[in-house]
Amino acid sequence: VASVSWYGSAFYCNVVSKMLGHKELYNLNDWSCEVYPDSDGGFRLPTLAEWECGARYNDDRKYPWGNEEPTVDYLNCSSAFTGSAVDVGTYSPKGDSKLGFCDMAGNVREWCNDLYDGYDSIAPINPTGALSGDYNYLKGGGFDSLHDFWGYKMVESSYRGSHGTPNLTTQDVGFRIARIGE
Repeated sequence: VASVSWYGSAFYCNVVSKMLGHKELYNLNDWSCEVYPDSDGGFRLPTLAEWECGARYNDDRKYPWGNEEPTVDYLNCSSAFTGSAVDVGTYSPKGDSKLGFCDMAGNVREWCNDLYDGYDSIAPINPTGALSGDYNYLKGGGFDSLHDFWGYKMVESSYRGSHGTPNLTTQDVGFRIARIGE
């Protein structure tokens, strides 16, 4: 899904949770989220740490697929900001993370549950977002993230400089959902 705000993503998580008989984790009055519920937790956006673990896993890879730099062809973009999102799995299995997640870099930037805390001020391992703020993290870089100024930086799994207001909707922003297993 692309062109959806953080609010829309959180609302979608509640809808799916309710449809499947799970607890809705987002409070739609203040948009807070019960990240680790005691029982029967539903769906939510991944935390920054969860997203990075899904992309980097246990070998500290630079990109979800490994350490080989992406090509313009792989990212479906160019330095002129042309391109568009592609169907999930288009670059599988070459573009998959070690855990098998598709399109974690270069398709659309993905909302994280955490509030943006500034790139240099958070821990490199198991990061958590700010307790308050006006922006949420975006991870993975979108199809328009490769250009002369940034190079490949925005699609690196560890890159934490991308963020947006929760009402942002652009064609290179989307989301994936998470649920804590039993």
